[in-house]
Amino acid sequence: LCSTNNKVATRSIFEAPLFTPEKCQHIINISIEAAARNAEKARQIIAEYDAKETFLNSLNILNENDDTSSREEAEKVAKIDPLGWRKDRHKSYPTTDLNVVTDPFTKEDRKFLQEKLDARLAPLIERIFGIAREAVRCNDMFVVRYDATKGQTNLRRHTDSGHVSFNILLSDQFEGGGTRFHNRHLNNFLDAKPAKGQVLISPASINHEGLSVTSGTRYILVGFTSIDDKDPISEQPTGLSVFASWLSLSWIQSRFKEGYHASHTRLEGNELGVQNPVGVSDNWSDNKYVRSLCRDITTYITTLSDFWSQHLHISLVSKENVNAYLDALDKADKEQSEILQQVSSSERPRGRSWWFGGQQIDVNVDGTLASVWASRSNAGEDTFKKENL
Repeated sequence: LCSTNNKVATRSIFEAPLFTPEKCQHIINISIEAAARNAEKARQIIAEYDAKETFLNSLNILNENDDTSSREEAEKVAKIDPLGWRKDRHKSYPTTDLNVVTDPFTKEDRKFLQEKLDARLAPLIERIFGIAREAVRCNDMFVVRYDATKGQTNLRRHTDSGHVSFNILLSDQFEGGGTRFHNRHLNNFLDAKPAKGQVLISPASINHEGLSVTSGTRYILVGFTSIDDKDPISEQPTGLSVFASWLSLSWIQSRFKEGYHASHTRLEGNELGVQNPVGVSDNWSDNKYVRSLCRDITTYITTLSDFWSQHLHISLVSKENVNAYLDALDKADKEQSEILQQVSSSERPRGRSWWFGGQQIDVNVDGTLASVWASRSNAGEDTFKKENL
């Protein structure tokens, strides 16, 4: 309980440089290109649906059984500003965003992101939280757009899914914005407004909000990572230590929260899609007493962490050392790459974090696979294979 991981890291926000301004602009550019592909595809869906309707009407045929949901979704993408961006991918706390796997980013786009995240983000998470890089699985990675005039300007208070969250500021041509982190115990807050290219890393359980953009457009790259003690698909151990898992308050809180959520999904359903018929389950963790235990442990650990842990905003690198710091990370990653060997495409990368292939799944309280999101199911499992990423 008195370890630095519990006393400091459980409720602190860490800030460090990650991308140069040129790389930030590159990510914005590929996001805009992906949005344009989305908009074009949506327009095609609308045109095909309308052509079908026109043909049936000409024959005086009433198509009562036709599902209009795909056309309605296409309308949101193709006709509501900003065009091509998703508006309701996250149901409870919707953001205007694009997922880097299920939206039409290219393989080259993801390769670029993977190389930078492997070299610069994975070592940070490892050093801050004592987490083996192989244990890090990003469950959702997406580019968010906040715009003062077109669409969403802010995001209300919430906590993230997963264990560790990160957001990287990609633009600086805006006013306002930033992230406000709330201290539930003292009922106060701190505002983080990093420079372009800086990353904020924090436990997902910290209550926070996106502040309103008053002019211009703010782009951020966001990731919700799950820290796996075993791979939820292969069930092979990831090398995560006991210190960083069952002796870590934030990890315990997130694991039992995930377990309760997975059980809720099986028994009652939600917007992400379920594997089993709603209300039907033979999973031991769906026992009402186990569910209650997961809920109560989540609440207790959250309250304990809010009370016990320090709420700090820690800048890890001074401005004058940014270039030397990034060069050192890139050099270290290059040396590591020369000795690492990748396993087959169906398995988790050895010695690396899993940024794309393990996204959009839910896990049980024991770390096994519970269900896949509807968006992953709709995209198809082939989309998430290594050779297609």
